[in-house]
Amino acid sequence: MKPQALLVVLLVAALGVAAWFLFRSDDPAAPGGGSGAAVAERPLADDATAARSGSGPAGAEQVGERSDGASLDRTVVPAPNRDDAELPRITGRLVDADGLPRPGLQLTVSTWRFGGPAEVVEGTPDANATRHELTTDDDGRFAFRLAGTRTGNFSLPADDLVFADRARVQGNGKDQDLGDLLVVGAASIAGVVQDEGGRPLAGVTVAAELGPLGFDSVSMMTTGEDGAFSLGKLGPGTWTLRATSAQFLPSVSQHEIEAAQRVEGLVVTMSPGAVISGRVVDDRGVGVAGMKVVSQRKERSGDVEVVRFTGEEAAVTDANGNFRLAGLEGEHATLKASGEGHTTVVESGVETGKSGVELRVQRLASVTGVLVTADGAPIVGSRVRAYTDRTADTARDLVGGLADIELAGDRDTRATTDEQGRFEIPGVWPGVVRVEAKGKGHLPAEQRGLTVLPAQRVDGLRLVARAGTIARIEVVDERGAPIAGAKVEVERAPRHQAPGMRIERRIEGDGPDEAIFHASAKLGAGETGDDGVAVVAGLPAADAVVKAGHARFAPTVPTPLRLPGTGTVTTTLTMFEPGFVEAKVTRADGGAAVGTPVQLLAPGAMPDDVIESGKAGADGVVRFGPLRAGDYEVVLARSPQVRRAGGMMMVIGGEDERIRSSAQTVAVVAGETAKVALEMPIMTRLTGRVLGTDGPAVGVVIEIERIGDEDEVVGFAGRQERSDSNGDFAFDEVEPGKYEVRYGKPDQVVKAKLELDVPPNTPTLHRDLLLRTGSLRVMVLSKDDAEPVVDADVMLQRAPALGAPEQRRPRNIMMVSVTADDGGSESATTMMFGTPRVTTGEDGVATFEDVPVGTYMLTIESERFAPFEKDDVVIVERQRTDVGTVEVALAGQVRGRVTDTTGKPVMAMVQCRPVGSDDWDMTEMSMQGTYRLRGLRPGRYEVRARALGPQAGEPSQPVQVEVVAGKTRVADLTVKP
Repeated sequence: MKPQALLVVLLVAALGVAAWFLFRSDDPAAPGGGSGAAVAERPLADDATAARSGSGPAGAEQVGERSDGASLDRTVVPAPNRDDAELPRITGRLVDADGLPRPGLQLTVSTWRFGGPAEVVEGTPDANATRHELTTDDDGRFAFRLAGTRTGNFSLPADDLVFADRARVQGNGKDQDLGDLLVVGAASIAGVVQDEGGRPLAGVTVAAELGPLGFDSVSMMTTGEDGAFSLGKLGPGTWTLRATSAQFLPSVSQHEIEAAQRVEGLVVTMSPGAVISGRVVDDRGVGVAGMKVVSQRKERSGDVEVVRFTGEEAAVTDANGNFRLAGLEGEHATLKASGEGHTTVVESGVETGKSGVELRVQRLASVTGVLVTADGAPIVGSRVRAYTDRTADTARDLVGGLADIELAGDRDTRATTDEQGRFEIPGVWPGVVRVEAKGKGHLPAEQRGLTVLPAQRVDGLRLVARAGTIARIEVVDERGAPIAGAKVEVERAPRHQAPGMRIERRIEGDGPDEAIFHASAKLGAGETGDDGVAVVAGLPAADAVVKAGHARFAPTVPTPLRLPGTGTVTTTLTMFEPGFVEAKVTRADGGAAVGTPVQLLAPGAMPDDVIESGKAGADGVVRFGPLRAGDYEVVLARSPQVRRAGGMMMVIGGEDERIRSSAQTVAVVAGETAKVALEMPIMTRLTGRVLGTDGPAVGVVIEIERIGDEDEVVGFAGRQERSDSNGDFAFDEVEPGKYEVRYGKPDQVVKAKLELDVPPNTPTLHRDLLLRTGSLRVMVLSKDDAEPVVDADVMLQRAPALGAPEQRRPRNIMMVSVTADDGGSESATTMMFGTPRVTTGEDGVATFEDVPVGTYMLTIESERFAPFEKDDVVIVERQRTDVGTVEVALAGQVRGRVTDTTGKPVMAMVQCRPVGSDDWDMTEMSMQGTYRLRGLRPGRYEVRARALGPQAGEPSQPVQVEVVAGKTRVADLTVKP
């Protein structure tokens, strides 16, 4: 069944760092890709949804009638019309491997609304998703128009052609030339799936994935009776071939594929594994048919842990609710059952080989009601959702705690009010429910404490929404004349964020719900009319800032605006004559550096504080503006570097990589264009050879990261290459500076390190790398009963040299993806990137292979046991260091709720430290207003919390708690926004 939605959540525990992954193309790469007739450019739907000024909140108008004949007031937000000819023009050219044009080639550009990480897309998922179907001209060129708030992916309908690299476009409000896009022949991979006896297996899902979890591209099919598979339309790269089934252990292999290559004759052998059988029943004890039962899979590669619930491996219950799930490994399994019309249940610690397992779900309920204003007028087009405090440990629950995120697969848990203000929410989980309505022109309205029973229909709910603050914002020029068409935004005033936290969210779906991005600062927006006034309604009580932008004026400075929560506030913004910056980029030989990324920023800005960015055109020129008068910095950049982690490809960094030595300061004067010349500096080509004990080392991963990038994610920044068949490697265009070089085998947990100076004006630099390694073994037992400790994290950190600065510990990244199908079941994957570690097995043993020689500190962490540390662990070349047996003591836990002053649960960062310590070095995310700190040594601790997102403020007052081994203490925390 085709997934309806894909959700990706990325938590980056780092200051000022964004991480962007390569997302899957809108058209899945599958055998026999569709084709379509080429047509002229399709009109692009306008993105603007700002409210016009008018009488009443958000421009209320008289439309329709009530059943009693009375006129009906409803809140609407008209969308202004816009001539498509005003939109920026996007051009490019398709070429082959020899750089020759590809004329007459059909291509598709699928676009969706995107305002950047700092913009909120309000309302339902984007109904204005657009597909441009184009044909290249005789020179291989194409053109279409794209609003500045949209982004998109390119795809090729032809079965035998693909883009060599991911082809994307993001609008920036200006014309763009994307340059040459390389199109190559499509590759394919084919073979047969069989069991250990050589018999072909039918019903096995075989997928070829490129990028993290297949987000960049995926091709899949299900085998027939002959067990054969054939996956086509693959681009060049390292593809992961994954075979999954509800009756066999998964089979995973990697294949390096070149353009137009045909890989044939592969034999994939699958093993049966262990079996769990049982029954799924509802709240009445009645068996439920058609439920999908799946087991959680865990994979670890170095510092990457992947936890999966995949629908392809699900067993489906029969008419009586019975299931048989095979392909299991280990002594215990975590099972999840989900399906249409029922809640999801997760059961952990189920013994493999066990029969008669009962998984109990509940029938979903529904809630109906009406949303009205304080005077009883129905409100149209607002979103109403029902939230239940439930304990199912699913990825969707995790996601739900981040923000008011809507998935296409969540349509059955929300509703939109009709012309009478009515709503009906199906798919409500039984329990104590909170119903909340959000929309433009009013504050959120909610009903708490609603008790809902399984399969119950709750009728007659009445939600009353207050108007909140109405902001009347007048925009004038320096002579006081009104400015029409100015875009006005009201945002929360910037506040101090919790240390070490950055959140990015992306949602993709099929059909009209193609994509939606969420952020949390924007409170409302509008556009000025002919009188120069914009009215923004439904604003909450908050310290805010208001700003305005216009194509013919310099943007305003964010102006403070206090929102009382009721009534009307007014303010006036003055826009001034703008200035512009024109940067010309040349190569060392004086020629135009076409396509070079250029960034405009304030001097000393953080990596994500880019005011504008663009690429040098055919003449090497890029133009910025309109701008306020003042000093700016112009700097050259390179596209973000693709890197691998855990066998997956990703891009770290929200913006292009800056070439710092090219930065120039430029003064902008109102009414003038400041011109600046930028020359590509002499960059270094760094080459070398990796030498192991037995000679050149092949396939070694080499990473270089500039030292001093405190804003980067340690271990995930910088650039990455691999040594070839001779052990050789090369990095092009390395900027002068001091670097840390990390290198090791792809599955090597602890990498070798060295520091490297790259001097300026050095075209080439050669440095060989020595890879000398040993191994380490440790057994972890419980001090109380000498039983093995399973799933403990064992880490090795190189001991610092005497007098050396403290090493930065890698910061954690977590990514969650959820796909939901039409049947109500979902697949979920969580990826954790962080400190390199090895996990103890069922025997309590952890083994590190290929550890670089040297002295290390060994750290052991577990949820149930107190942490353990051992210094001076020495690794000797070609020898195994046996640490022996380590006994760890039982730990205690602290759990609690995090709420605001009204008692509402909030997402927060919970921090903990021993009493008397200066560092809040133990942290935990409170996703849905609850937290649990595990693995604490007995003793007295302080716990505090800091709200994240729009409610961010100062930390809560610390609460002291006494931690006792084997016990759980409770500490509830209250944060103030």
